[in-house]
Amino acid sequence: MKKTQWNLSVTLIYALVFIFFMTKPLFAARYYIDITSPYFKRIPVAIPEFKILSKGRTLEDRALTEKFKKNLPEVLIHDLEFCGLFRILSPRGFLVDPQKMGVKTGEINFKNWRIQGTDLLVRGAFHVINNTLILELRLFDVVKAKMMVGRAYEAPSEDFRSVIHRFSQEIYKALTGKPGIFLTKIAFVNKIGKKKHLFICDFDGENVQQIIKKGETILSPEWSPDGKKLAYVSIEDMGPALFMADLEQGTARRLCSYRGLNIAPAWNPKKNLLAVTLSVHGNPEIYTIDLNGRVQKRLTKFWGIDVAGSWSPDGRYLAFVSNSPGNPQIYILDTETMEKRRLTFSGNYNTDPSWSPTGEWIAYASLSRDGTNIFRIKPDGTDLQQLTANSGRNEHPSWSPDGRMIVFSSNRTGKQRLWVMFADGGQQKQLTFLSGSQSDPAWSPFMD
Repeated sequence: MKKTQWNLSVTLIYALVFIFFMTKPLFAARYYIDITSPYFKRIPVAIPEFKILSKGRTLEDRALTEKFKKNLPEVLIHDLEFCGLFRILSPRGFLVDPQKMGVKTGEINFKNWRIQGTDLLVRGAFHVINNTLILELRLFDVVKAKMMVGRAYEAPSEDFRSVIHRFSQEIYKALTGKPGIFLTKIAFVNKIGKKKHLFICDFDGENVQQIIKKGETILSPEWSPDGKKLAYVSIEDMGPALFMADLEQGTARRLCSYRGLNIAPAWNPKKNLLAVTLSVHGNPEIYTIDLNGRVQKRLTKFWGIDVAGSWSPDGRYLAFVSNSPGNPQIYILDTETMEKRRLTFSGNYNTDPSWSPTGEWIAYASLSRDGTNIFRIKPDGTDLQQLTANSGRNEHPSWSPDGRMIVFSSNRTGKQRLWVMFADGGQQKQLTFLSGSQSDPAWSPFMD
């Protein structure tokens, strides 16, 4: 379909507005909140229905306009509720028709919003031209009657969720001074029948995509520090081999397939190295390999089976699992001095160590009387805390890059699904609702 001259002019105008908004915030106000404070209370925020600027010139644009009228604010509300910092006010108490209400500072009666107990207000206005979403979003400090953040976006209509996630990121950063999780991804394994495939989804479980479409059994995805690659295990005729997928190029290549086991990749956050478990010399031990699969260093040489787990944020220490005491326990290895120490002494079967990005905690799975549960412990072995209980098999914890949340797999509803909770075990909720069984989640680093 050819664009009319009018459409071209409008698109050009909005493109210029888009560049202005994306390169410079309209207002640089900041009031950072301490989300770690025990006295922190969720911020009341109002998100009225977004204002429709025009209903569209084609049937398709009009249909999308009606869809976005509901879906755009819904995604934003979900984002802000998900991160746990905000209390979304019910629209039933709003005193103004959002379609008649303005979107700029001088057009808003902040006194009315203060009466309703609102601290923050989000106003949106949009229309759809030739299947393209053109959207303006503003965050207001109601108490100060000032705009904190203003952005304009132009994107294909199918990318509407990512546009909202980007504005959620702006809101979070304006309030905390830190990046949020709204642009992050989660890699996981989905078992359908006898086959296990590699998938990724957005932080909230949406936008699910299969990454590797060949092979029958894939395990243990692990993100590179820059979030552009995934290491994983593929079970082949000759046994397990290690592969690396380049997400930008859409390609995958074999890293190594030494004789015996090639499993449990753990990407060093500071170096282009992975800790892996190989049985090339008979006993399963932990080695480091480079990105061409060449062995760089042998890290363990102990009796029993040693399985790589998770690196400390500074890339020096490795949490791993060893059954050298007779059953699986978690150890910490100093890869510079080669000294190891046992971390877990409670429980007879402890696996899946995951080091928090802040370095403060190590989460892991432990078999207990009421099933397999997620625990967390300080790296010095103190302050052991149980995070899940009486809920079946809970495994494979993985931290969000800000250290505030943990994704894990659980069969508490029957089949294995991905769940998410806050770092203290609070607000556990199901993340995936796919057919099959989802496991082995890995939360990505921060992504642009």
